[in-house]
Amino acid sequence: MKMNSFINKHVTEEKIDIFGRKIQAKYIFFVLMIVGILVRAVGLSTVPGGLNQDEAFSGYEAYSLLHYGMDSAGYAFPVYFVSWGSGMNVLNSYLMMPFIGIFGVHTWTVRMPQMITACVSLYIFYRLFSRIFNQKQALIGLLILAISPWHIMMARWGLESNLAPGFLLFGLYAFILGTEKSKFYIVSAVCYGLSLYAYATIWPVVPVLLVLQFVYLLWVKKFKFDLNIVIAVAVLIVFALPLLFFLLINKGYMEEIATPFFSIPKLIYMRSSEISFNNISGNLKNLWSILWNQSDGLLWNATEKFGLYYKGGTIVAIAGFAFCIYRTVRSIIKREFDGHALILIQFIVAFGLGCLVMVNVNRINCIHISMIAFIAIALYQVLNFVSTKFKYGCGLSAAVVAAACVGFVMFSGYYFTDYREEIAPVFHDGLDKAVEYAEEIREDGQTIYVSPIYSYSKILLMSKYPVTEYRETVEYTNYPSAFLSVGSFGHYSFDLSQLWDNGIFIVDKNYGQTMKEYGWNVKIFGETAVFTAP
Repeated sequence: MKMNSFINKHVTEEKIDIFGRKIQAKYIFFVLMIVGILVRAVGLSTVPGGLNQDEAFSGYEAYSLLHYGMDSAGYAFPVYFVSWGSGMNVLNSYLMMPFIGIFGVHTWTVRMPQMITACVSLYIFYRLFSRIFNQKQALIGLLILAISPWHIMMARWGLESNLAPGFLLFGLYAFILGTEKSKFYIVSAVCYGLSLYAYATIWPVVPVLLVLQFVYLLWVKKFKFDLNIVIAVAVLIVFALPLLFFLLINKGYMEEIATPFFSIPKLIYMRSSEISFNNISGNLKNLWSILWNQSDGLLWNATEKFGLYYKGGTIVAIAGFAFCIYRTVRSIIKREFDGHALILIQFIVAFGLGCLVMVNVNRINCIHISMIAFIAIALYQVLNFVSTKFKYGCGLSAAVVAAACVGFVMFSGYYFTDYREEIAPVFHDGLDKAVEYAEEIREDGQTIYVSPIYSYSKILLMSKYPVTEYRETVEYTNYPSAFLSVGSFGHYSFDLSQLWDNGIFIVDKNYGQTMKEYGWNVKIFGETAVFTAP
């Protein structure tokens, strides 16, 4: 009853012409949302199996703050983690803490913030399109985002920077609501402010976005100044100030701030030279390669078979991009508001960032929502034209939508089967069980030797190693560095140069199988093995 009331409130009773049949929009909305949520949530712990080193470190920072009140570098609730040495974004870990606090450390609790943000993004994307376009276009937008390989894959593993697209989307939607009720500008400021803590690379993006959006509203006479605008600006400043202090501290203009309740740390290494005007042509070539080929070669970001938006999706996006340019120019000339202009602004700013940074799929994650919006815009225009201008237009439209659905079914079948097997060795599936087993059989004074292929962040999280002991015993092999390498901490060592008879060894399963042939005691956990002396 409550769900039906929610749908009736947020989805109109309008009947949509779907292939010659009138169907209530709320039923289509409900089906698309359910499918979108299920494909992002089902089997969250096992697909992909194992953990990426960055999501593991986010999880360990959350665990340490929750149980010890400090992160891995000893800071209490910092605005930016030191983590690897050159830092890590904090928002994901803070959002993760309630799930770890209630349910404990599991792969799925580490991934919950990302999955929930992605599912909420489906609804907000739909609402955004219904607000600036129409109901039918909103449903097409929801369809395209719901079946997007990029968005599905992003939702299912917890890279902390991948929260940024969701919060930028939330900020944009609230910003558009603010044109009608200015109190939503405050909500927008909160969302944009939180996005700053999701991904440091978008720090220059957010102010440029806001300036361009406000300039556009002023030009089309859609902006009215009132007290809520002042409050929204103040809120955004409050969010941004700690990060401004962070930059000043790491540029040497201030001393770090460390209190029992709040910290602004000085990093071991500051990667401040990543944004540069010195290699625009090379960065542009790299960005175009990613958008055109829909891959960066990293298996956790995209698949060669389906790409980010399915093969051919970039061509459709180019058509949507061109249409948005046309509508934006017309809007500027007539000084009339047009939602296409705001979509175009998102892309232009993200594209500009991609020209200043050598990116991969996740480092330019702020561009993908606008690419998907372009696809949805172009698809709507094509379907609308075909269905009204051609005798068998409904059949052609049905074929296009059916092709998209077939592509989604094929992608889902691949992702939950073959891809699961391909990614398992990369994310070291079974390592958590291997660490748990090694801890169970370990005797006092015994060392657990870990293959260097396993990131120390994974061992820290999976062993739930006390951060106080970690800080007292950790030995780095390359200090200081942007990406610290750990030689040992506590009863863990990452040196396999010698096989000690009294040690416990965690290695990949192939190494384990070899040691089994030599008579050592071996137990296999997915892609990982634990062996001890015979």
